[in-house]
Amino acid sequence: MNEKSKKNIPEFNLFVLQISAVAIVIVSVVVMKFCGGTFYTDVRNWYIENFEDETKVSEVIPDEKESVRQDKELEEIEIAPSYETSQIELNEEYEQTEVVEVVHAGSSAECNTLKIPVSGAILTSSYGNRANPITSVKELHKGMDFAAPKGTGIACAAAGKVVLVKTSPTYGKYIKVDHGSGLVTLYAHCNSIIKKEGDVVRKGETIATVGSTGQSTGNHLHFEVILNGKNLNPEWLLSW
Repeated sequence: MNEKSKKNIPEFNLFVLQISAVAIVIVSVVVMKFCGGTFYTDVRNWYIENFEDETKVSEVIPDEKESVRQDKELEEIEIAPSYETSQIELNEEYEQTEVVEVVHAGSSAECNTLKIPVSGAILTSSYGNRANPITSVKELHKGMDFAAPKGTGIACAAAGKVVLVKTSPTYGKYIKVDHGSGLVTLYAHCNSIIKKEGDVVRKGETIATVGSTGQSTGNHLHFEVILNGKNLNPEWLLSW
């Protein structure tokens, strides 16, 4: 063995020893990281104290507190928009409810007496039991009938909001107005409906015209007053 080879053997052994030491340190750090203890933190602090560029150290050993802080910020960003949206929806719903309540409050005050819906009309049938003029079957007549020429204007009995415009085999073309506090009026057998659902109407405002649609023996208005889902005798509230 030559002299050069003899010198390389110790150098090679020293290199292997250094690599082994580094490997032991790395394995120890990893073990301590997952097993707990302060060794991991102590090693990190030692690196920070002995290296000028802390950024490189952070890249090798991340700051756990910084990672947790970033995670919380991301959670707040994800949560905030949904909360803001729900608040907007609640505000819109509250505003809509307020508007309806104001309209009803103003109209219900006028519902102590109702305006006769057809001026100068002839009362042909009152509220109560009678024989149905179409079927001849005795039954409750739920409203009052006012005979008038076709096309005569039908006035809203009190201020309120149109909640239904519909056509049925029995009522023909009819319209319902909500006056608040559970009070609703119905106008049936109309020739035409002037107002549409959602319209706010004043007391005495024309909402439809007299006709003979549905089960009818002639041009007239069938007028009903409904309180909390039950029919009342309109004469109790009409101002004659």
